[in-house]
Amino acid sequence: MTELIKITKNDSGKNVVSAIELYKYLGLASQHYAKWYNKNITRNEFVIENEDYIKLPLDGRSQDFALTIDFA
Repeated sequence: MTELIKITKNDSGKNVVSAIELYKYLGLASQHYAKWYNKNITRNEFVIENEDYIKLPLDGRSQDFALTIDFA
């Protein structure tokens, strides 16, 4: 079976995907990624940091997050 988005396991053993990879897969405009993650991840009142997503160390210019499969 081919994965559409790479699935990995976090330190807690949960399956997670990259927010950047999910965003790209959705075909959304790359210049709006920061606005998208602020609205849908960091300022989302229905999710819990370190449970539904984990903020990853900054790599380059874009912030990435490990999103649980249920949240993604």
